[in-house]
Amino acid sequence: MRRSALLAVFLLAALALAPLPARAQPEPASGREAARALFLRGLTQAALGNAAEAAARYREALDALPGEPAVLAALAEALDAQGDVAGARAYADEAARAAPGEPAVSLLRARLAEASGDLSGAATLLDAHLTRHPSDADALERLAALRERGGDTATAALLLDRRLALGETPPALRAALRLHERLGADARILDLYARLLALDPTAALWVALAAHHVRQGRADAARAAFARVRALDPSNGEARAGLAALAGGTPEANAPASSGRAAYAAGRFAEAAPLLAAETDADPRDPSGWRFAALAALEAGEIARAARLLGDALLIFPYDAGLRVAAAYAALLSADAPGAADHLREADAALAETPVPADAAPLRDAVRLARDAASGRPPGPDAARLWPDALAPRPEGALARALVRR
Repeated sequence: MRRSALLAVFLLAALALAPLPARAQPEPASGREAARALFLRGLTQAALGNAAEAAARYREALDALPGEPAVLAALAEALDAQGDVAGARAYADEAARAAPGEPAVSLLRARLAEASGDLSGAATLLDAHLTRHPSDADALERLAALRERGGDTATAALLLDRRLALGETPPALRAALRLHERLGADARILDLYARLLALDPTAALWVALAAHHVRQGRADAARAAFARVRALDPSNGEARAGLAALAGGTPEANAPASSGRAAYAAGRFAEAAPLLAAETDADPRDPSGWRFAALAALEAGEIARAARLLGDALLIFPYDAGLRVAAAYAALLSADAPGAADHLREADAALAETPVPADAAPLRDAVRLARDAASGRPPGPDAARLWPDALAPRPEGALARALVRR
């Protein structure tokens, strides 16, 4: 059963089932002792993963001691573990009425609201909680995530900045960096990279910083960042390719078709996947190469390989809409609907904020199809018309066929 540390402390502190100050008359000792014993048995069953048994003991405890907030909260947890989110929310609301302002109960209600799809309600509850407890770092992160999911990137970034003022962790810094990169605040982005690298100086992070310098036209800074990558990982292909590109090297415009792409075009995806992955290692400068490699892996059923390829590619090309759409589909295949939604939002942003070439229309359609798949709606009988046969040799065509098959 999922349980926050704060809620666990609240429940453990309630083992004595001491009455809250608002209770006018304490219940008879025998009823309180019986409720305490039942409550302990329920907590034991919950710890063992027996949510139904735990819920039964909590109900018996409430019969002996009605309205006890700790038992109501525990029952809400047990019902949530059984998939009864509506019932869990009802008991959590009752716990809040019995113990107004109790932080653990407030956070439980926010989590249950989010689980039921009530993102606005969850955000409202977290806002109220943070008014009383402005230094709750976890609540700030959760509210930032909700604001980001709602499309309010600026507010989400401000919330994460508040969170970082309480103490820096790599996950919080990464989340803030992602948001500020979307907002385009260069000075803040560089500050976050510096702080994150002080805590987590990985080659992948230096590659991402180098790519940011390249996008900003700072060739010397990009070279310095790539040099740090080579110092950490002398065989790093991204750094080698990046330094070559900065020195004036470019991929051959008329290079012969690779064996991997030939296998891909022939539909031999299991054969194409490792060949294309090796080609991206040799020359990581072409985002379409990464996309071909990942989609070949997806077509071959190698979801883990595709996810790794797309993760690496997005470190170098975080604003490539095609890669984002492919990553969304990989997330769907991994039953990660929130991850798919995140990638689709990034794809939308990339398509909205850059001049759209004529051949970007298929990517827009891919976003539509992937959204339908993420929400469980079938694409419909006319979905294939979004993808003319002429697109078949393109990686978008493979993605389209896969989405339509869903």
